[in-house]
Amino acid sequence: MWWNIRVASDGNKFYLCGARVMVFRGKERKVYVEGEAYFEVTRDEKYPFVVSVKNFDVRVLGTSFNVMSYDDEFASSVTLLSGKVETTSGHDTVRLSPGEQVSITSDNRMTVQKTDINVVVSWMDGKFGFSNERLDVIMRKICRWYDVEVLYAVPGIRERRFTGAPASNMPLKELLEALSTTTNLQFSLQDGVITIKQN
Repeated sequence: MWWNIRVASDGNKFYLCGARVMVFRGKERKVYVEGEAYFEVTRDEKYPFVVSVKNFDVRVLGTSFNVMSYDDEFASSVTLLSGKVETTSGHDTVRLSPGEQVSITSDNRMTVQKTDINVVVSWMDGKFGFSNERLDVIMRKICRWYDVEVLYAVPGIRERRFTGAPASNMPLKELLEALSTTTNLQFSLQDGVITIKQN
C-alpha cells in the first residue's frame, strides 16, 4: 500500500492512502473515493465540495477531514479535524464538530462519537495507529498494507484489544516480531498468510 498527495487546480489537497479518487467539476466539486483519503478543502459558496463514498456523501463547508471506506470493513467513517462537514446517508444527515467521527454501516445507520484524530490520521505520519482497537480491525489494516491474509488459530483472539503505533514502513517480518514481543501472542508468516496464536 502507499499514499501520495494530489493538489487540485483550485488548490484543495487530497492525501490518498491507497485510495482511488475520481474528480468531477460542475456546479459542485464532486470527488468519488474508494479507500482512505484526507482532505484539506477551502470554502467556496459558488462551487460546493462533495465527497461521495459507496453509501454516503460528505458536504464540505471549508475544512480538513479523513474519509475511510474499504469493502472489507463493517463500517465506513468520516473524521473531522477542523471546520465543518455534513454527512448524509439514506435520509439522515449529521453535522460534525472537530474531533468527532461518524461511522456509517452498509444499512445507512450513522453513529457519532468523539475520537482521537491523531490515531485516525496516523497513516499520514507513516504509522499504523490504533487505540484500544480490536485485533481483527488492526489486522485488516496490516493485511491491506502488505497485501497478505490472516488466520486466527483461536477464534476469540480476534476480539482482544490493543493500543500502539508501529511504523508502516518496516518490513512485515520485523513488524510481526515486534507485535510478538509486545503482546502475549505469536505472529508468524508463511506463503502470504499471517497466523496468530496464543503464547
